[in-house]
Amino acid sequence: MPAAPAEEPAAHGDLSAAHRRAAPASAGGFTAYEQVGHVEIYAAVCARALRSAVGVIRGDLAQVLAESEPAYQDRWNDEPPTIAGLLALLCRAHALTVAGRLDEAVTVLDDLRALCDGRGEQLMRSHGDFLRGQAELGGGRLAAAVRYGQAALRTKRRLHDTFGIGLTVDLLALAAGAAGHSLRAARLLGLAQRVWSNHGQAQASVPEWVAARRACEAQARAVLGDNAYAAAYRTGYDSDVDAGIAYALEPEGEGLPNSGPHPLTTGLSAGGSGG
Repeated sequence: MPAAPAEEPAAHGDLSAAHRRAAPASAGGFTAYEQVGHVEIYAAVCARALRSAVGVIRGDLAQVLAESEPAYQDRWNDEPPTIAGLLALLCRAHALTVAGRLDEAVTVLDDLRALCDGRGEQLMRSHGDFLRGQAELGGGRLAAAVRYGQAALRTKRRLHDTFGIGLTVDLLALAAGAAGHSLRAARLLGLAQRVWSNHGQAQASVPEWVAARRACEAQARAVLGDNAYAAAYRTGYDSDVDAGIAYALEPEGEGLPNSGPHPLTTGLSAGGSGG
């Protein structure tokens, strides 16, 4: 993917006008603010994006929506787009999904995809596909959730994005569980845990993602029984990761029934607010 601009010290300020005043110089497809004033402006953009990400990890939806608002308002004014601006949009889409505001989340993600496609950016676009899969899952549209999840996984495999692979395999496990495919769900949960065991914080410690995975585990175990669940889980965990990803990418989405709203949108974020 194109190289991201170097991170600068955090700064505060009104970004709406600041974005429009900045005169960017292109560096690998993204904005590099070269003059001191422009560095300060971009530092403020980064600070808001990071505070949005902190809100995601804390489950504070009100913080996410407030901190991502300037990036959303200026999404078409920042030419070319910045990694920080795209991160803020991703955080906003997550908060809207968890709040059950799925149409708004999809609108944000459609815009993010257009911004990425305009520059050939793939990593942030694949994050957007992952979140679009979550939005579709939240609305019970299982075939679409799998389609977007698998699209994200293909890109993340190509980019060797281990963090993203863990997230997308978890998403595909949730979709399988929601579709009543408990054996597949258990196997994918095992594969995802194998990825997380080599990477760090499972589900990035995002409260809604952790809770959704636990609910999927409990559901699959209840359907299969302890022994069958453990066997399927172990098959996923012990598999070669590349072979496991190939299994996760096997056609599954076509013909899946729609279901009711998924727990991602039914109040798991008790510490946050829909804004």
